Amino acid sequence: MVIVAGETISHFEILEPLGEGGMGVVSLARDLRLGRLVALKVLHPESCCDPDQKQRFLQEARTASSLNHPNIVTIYEIDTVDGVDLIAMEYVKGLTLDRVEAGKPIRVREALRYAIQIVQAMEAAHGAGIIHRDVKPSNIMVNEAGLVKVLDFGLAKIRATSPAPHALTSPIPAAAVSDVSTANSPRTAEGVLMGTLAYMSPEQASARPADARSDIFAFGVVFYEMLVGAHPFRAESNAELVTAILRDDPAAIPGRAPEVPPELDHIVRRCLRKDPGRRFQSAADLRAALQDIEEELEKPPVEPAEEKETNAAPAVNRFFPKRVLAGFAAVVVAVIGLVWWRTLTPADTVTPQPLVRLTSDPGLTSFPAISPDGSLVAYATDRAGGGQLDVWVQQTSGGTPIRLTEHATDDYEPSFSPDGVHIAYRSERDGGGIYVVPSLGGESRLVARNGRSPSFSPDGRWIAYVQSSSGVGATFAAGASSMFVAPATGGDPVRLAPEFEVAHHPQWTPDSRQVIFLGNKELGPPTHDLWVVPVEGGVAKRTGVFESLRTRGLTIGPYPFAMAGSAVVMSIGSGDSVNLWRVWLDSSTWTPAGTPEQLTHGTGRELEPSVARDGRVVFSSGQQNSDLYELSADPNKGTVTGELHQLTRETGDDYYPDISADGSVIAFVSRRTGNNDVFLYDVRSGRQGALLVTPGREMYPKVSADGSVVAFTSIDQRRLTVLYMPASGGVATKLCDDCGLVRDMTSDGARLLIQMGPPPYVAMMDVATRKISELLKHDRYPIYAPKLSPDSKWVAFQVVDRPTSRTIYVARMTSPREWIPVTDGKSMDRSPYWSPDGKLLYFLSERDSFRCIWAQRLDGASRRRVGEPFAVAHFHDAVRSMMNLDGPAQVSVTVGPDRLVFSMGVNMANVWLARLP
Repeated sequence: MVIVAGETISHFEILEPLGEGGMGVVSLARDLRLGRLVALKVLHPESCCDPDQKQRFLQEARTASSLNHPNIVTIYEIDTVDGVDLIAMEYVKGLTLDRVEAGKPIRVREALRYAIQIVQAMEAAHGAGIIHRDVKPSNIMVNEAGLVKVLDFGLAKIRATSPAPHALTSPIPAAAVSDVSTANSPRTAEGVLMGTLAYMSPEQASARPADARSDIFAFGVVFYEMLVGAHPFRAESNAELVTAILRDDPAAIPGRAPEVPPELDHIVRRCLRKDPGRRFQSAADLRAALQDIEEELEKPPVEPAEEKETNAAPAVNRFFPKRVLAGFAAVVVAVIGLVWWRTLTPADTVTPQPLVRLTSDPGLTSFPAISPDGSLVAYATDRAGGGQLDVWVQQTSGGTPIRLTEHATDDYEPSFSPDGVHIAYRSERDGGGIYVVPSLGGESRLVARNGRSPSFSPDGRWIAYVQSSSGVGATFAAGASSMFVAPATGGDPVRLAPEFEVAHHPQWTPDSRQVIFLGNKELGPPTHDLWVVPVEGGVAKRTGVFESLRTRGLTIGPYPFAMAGSAVVMSIGSGDSVNLWRVWLDSSTWTPAGTPEQLTHGTGRELEPSVARDGRVVFSSGQQNSDLYELSADPNKGTVTGELHQLTRETGDDYYPDISADGSVIAFVSRRTGNNDVFLYDVRSGRQGALLVTPGREMYPKVSADGSVVAFTSIDQRRLTVLYMPASGGVATKLCDDCGLVRDMTSDGARLLIQMGPPPYVAMMDVATRKISELLKHDRYPIYAPKLSPDSKWVAFQVVDRPTSRTIYVARMTSPREWIPVTDGKSMDRSPYWSPDGKLLYFLSERDSFRCIWAQRLDGASRRRVGEPFAVAHFHDAVRSMMNLDGPAQVSVTVGPDRLVFSMGVNMANVWLARLP
């Protein structure tokens, strides 16, 4: 099949050729359905009839699509057109690493930055049981922002044996992956070399079995080339090259590149050991060693007096003075001691169990529940199309899934009855409630109006549930919730633990006499824990589980958990790395007993566990990502005039947008570089790029009315530095050190609104004089998200004056500063933003159980409310919505002259099965 520019294959328009690999031709193409650019890979015509090549080509897609990581190319779609197989993947605009090197060394810090990202990609793949087997510069892309993407998993092999000692495992350990099992993988004939010879490990070059440590060897070759500009093994022919790989040691790097610290040479040489047992045993260990050196390189240079004392040392020691080397040695000794100690004491990780992937959907398949006997799994998925979630059920052993619900609204949170005959679930239809349906299909019946998170008691008599104002995807702290139990056959509910402002995720003790729940008597950290309350009435008692985990340095999120006999299985971690743990409890007091055990070690978000009586556990594993979106609008009228349009499509999160008053520039924060950095989006051209990349974590960029100046806060070592710089680039001016968060800017760019505290209050900074003066403060209530009116005479802000809601106010910039309420304080209303004429105030609200854009008309003179608030745009999609962002602080709407701009999160997940050890 000849690929020609202008041709359309399926729904992809071919634009230009990009390159050709061993198995496929790659072209730049446009996805005509979604309007995005993709890299389209098509199997070589001469390979179309080779079943082994075809299977290997498809394995590339299945392998890569099971990974979701900022440093791994994203697979969008697999298709077959007229018998030809193709893969649509993320288009990475940049250069392959071999073109970046161009036969010359890369600067040490730049090479180290690339190396860490490459190893992070390997760590994610190895953690999923996947060996790349062809790590080389031409399979590594570097984009314009310096972000590394590892490509071409065409030679990847799913591990069929136990991992090497200390190797990462989960969430796709190979031994039991159902859809890419080794039984169905293309086989490599004995003695056949797979990969590229120059980057093969000794075991690959001698046709012996390869594991994750083979990728570490290949990385060593790549890193050597980056640092030296030449291959570590010199040879005139392939035969000589194989001999060198099997026999020779590479020349020391400092002898060929004196500027490279010897510690990096030590790491590279360890990667290139002939014996796999003497290399780094996991990518995680390798990544940690590289990051240690990166931290040392980032430290301030040695004072001149100290240099005099060590002037006899080699020049390279300016990077690593003796005291640093001693510290590095101490760290190594400590790590070795820790590994040895963990072999002698009760471990907090257990032997990873084989996992089976039960679903392989491209969207969101989540909320899994396993039947008590372990034979069935129910879950909610959007696989049917239409954007809504439906409840499906399938056998854990395989078979065809059955769709149980078909409604225009979301159905999710299934829970099996103890005999497995019925499933209770939450539905958003008719105002929302809990319904029960036969587990193999039938009519649903309503059992609890407004209920969420149903849980059958083990004796089958009761259903525990909560009532909350927050919809699917909401976090624990989204608002107030109450907990109830009701007869499973229907009847009047009884409220449990009425003294709690927030009660979530009820689970039953095995005797059906008590309910354990995630609760908070007030909104905030003091009482945030697992609690247990008797069903027959009584006071809830705190288990102390969260406090116990915090003392061990573990991060606990507001995630659903499951009972497993006298233990709880819960998700622990934050951001994109959340794993399952088992916490043992004393069944007489339900307090922690024993050492917590880490059950999974994946690189994604492993959530929503459900445990059967035989120890089988199902959970969801996936990723979240946020991008910027826009709606064409008449902002002075509060009307939307166009369809939703996605502005950014990078793997890293994009959020905190702010559009200039003239609509020319959008400033935002992006994690696509691996850190929080400020980016700019040119509205007219659609171009985007980094304004400033720093070691700090940037927040809340604000752009002047004409788009010429940007101000923001950089957080580094907990210091909040306010920076101010031209939008065209250049030098950033430091306005103050450790002073607060930039929240807005006057139209002329002369003054900034700064959020200071604690407790949070609002101040005004004069850019020219750096003088800061207090503007808004309250003795009791924290103040957040101040926003100036277009004429800079008024300020809108949100106040936490109730534990489970937010109220938006406006006030004059000059005295008297009467606080005028804009919202009624009965729901989560936040992030105010003025219309261009100042007569409409936009805000985000959860008053309809979802986070949507609302507005309130204001009197032009008094700025008091005129009429009732009204919805501008609803986002009730479980897969893509504002509810899916990591935290409320990332949620905001910004208003331009003809559009609304905001960030939304996308959830992608699938369901996995394991067994408790």
